[in-house]
Amino acid sequence: MRKVEEPRYLELIQQYHYPGDLAKIGHTLWYVTTHGDEWAALLSFSAAAWKCGVRDRWIGWDFRHQYDRLKLIANNSRFLILPEWHYPNLGSKALSLCRQRIAGDWRTHFGQSLLLLETFDDPSRFHGTVYRAANWTCLGLTRGYSRTRDGYSTVATSPKKEPDFVEIAPPDHGRIETRRIWCSTAPNEHLDFPHVGQVFLSERESFYKKTRKVTHEVVLGVTNRSPEQACPERILKVNRGHWMIENRCHYVIDWNFDEDRAAASE
Repeated sequence: MRKVEEPRYLELIQQYHYPGDLAKIGHTLWYVTTHGDEWAALLSFSAAAWKCGVRDRWIGWDFRHQYDRLKLIANNSRFLILPEWHYPNLGSKALSLCRQRIAGDWRTHFGQSLLLLETFDDPSRFHGTVYRAANWTCLGLTRGYSRTRDGYSTVATSPKKEPDFVEIAPPDHGRIETRRIWCSTAPNEHLDFPHVGQVFLSERESFYKKTRKVTHEVVLGVTNRSPEQACPERILKVNRGHWMIENRCHYVIDWNFDEDRAAASE
């Protein structure tokens, strides 16, 4: 990006990106995806987060080596597709183009190599679909501390709890499914439900390889089984079994025999 374009970039980020613009903290590169002379998407890559539990465990380094090697990571701190440019595959294409050139740009501007890119999504707002379509890997959830103009927030502004169990199903029928479940006994005393043992939230994300479409489904449930009687993995399996009955039995009765419109009654 040319220096004269930076005010326009900041103005658009401030106007359309929900956290607003972000001052350049440390090493930062800004990119614009264009179609002809039109701006379509804006991206910012900055220095990596100092600490991130899921990332650091995935890499496998310890604190003695971590800080010397953070310079090998860049953080995609902003990604904005402008309102009039919400077209299929544009986001993943923009990410792929940046990934192809950022290592060379980073070396040119800062004299350092890059081995890894990272980013953070707020799951209350986004599902990370564009990143998955661009072959990024979801590592898990963070503790919710956010980046600010002064560095990082002192409190968790968007705390996020890691799932109690995650299951990635083998590719089937042209799709890849990721299933997550969170369980808790905290709401039990506030629920007017006899013999409640725990509540759960299950999330199913399906990625269709042919169309690259992603669907997202969330289910809330209550069970009378305590955590000792039913672990998260067991609850997820039983919940899936319910839909197996629905598809194999009830669907056949409703569709083939038109049971819902039957006038007969006992």
